Amino acid sequence: MIDPQFGTIPRDARILVLFDEIYRTQSMTRAAAQLDLSQPTASIWLAKLRHEWHDPLFVRTSTGMRPTPRADALIGPVREALALL
Repeated sequence: MIDPQFGTIPRDARILVLFDEIYRTQSMTRAAAQLDLSQPTASIWLAKLRHEWHDPLFVRTSTGMRPTPRADALIGPVREALALL
């Protein structure tokens, strides 16, 4: 289910919504589905964040996507920024 406000968030900020959703669900598949994104689009957006932030951000495990220490450090500021939109 798509967040009703997702469509009103500036295009460049939507990548942060994806980051937050992956962090919350610990799943790329569930995050993409929640935001009504295709899996390839979600993967491309995560790759962009990984490149920009010089970190893998999430590590695939048998139970899902585990955040790295850098992702743990970034989630607070990302959520604060999204709350301002």
